[in-house]
Amino acid sequence: MSTSARRRAGASGDPMRPSWNLQRAIRWAVLAFAVALAWVPTVGEASPVTATAIAAKARQAYESADFAAAANLYRQAYDADPSRPGMLYSSARAAHRAGLWEQAMHAYAAFLALSAAAPDQRRLAAEHLVDARNQLVRQTLQGSAEAAHPAA
Repeated sequence: MSTSARRRAGASGDPMRPSWNLQRAIRWAVLAFAVALAWVPTVGEASPVTATAIAAKARQAYESADFAAAANLYRQAYDADPSRPGMLYSSARAAHRAGLWEQAMHAYAAFLALSAAAPDQRRLAAEHLVDARNQLVRQTLQGSAEAAHPAA
């Protein structure tokens, strides 16, 4: 085996085994990647400032009667800061006002599952959940009746 081949093969003499320098470089690359990942925020770890800014946009959309946008923005605010389950309730209310029954039901259910809210607020959310479900059933039945008896 030539000298250059021995260097490439490392101390073991096995040409398939990476050299010590390559192993060391790989270790440093893995370590650097792990450190970089530790600095990248994961989903749900956005800053509260971001959540507050999104919630402010959601409030503006709600006040402008753009309830569908408000529902989505409130959900984004909750996703950015899960320590604020009230954003889920606001998302549910906005979806409810927009007639997005399934979205409202999911948000109410998530709020009830996560929230340690006051009993009155939980009761209200449960009542709204039932109403959204009833609205969805009514809408589904109406659609079925219209499909069965098209207007002439």
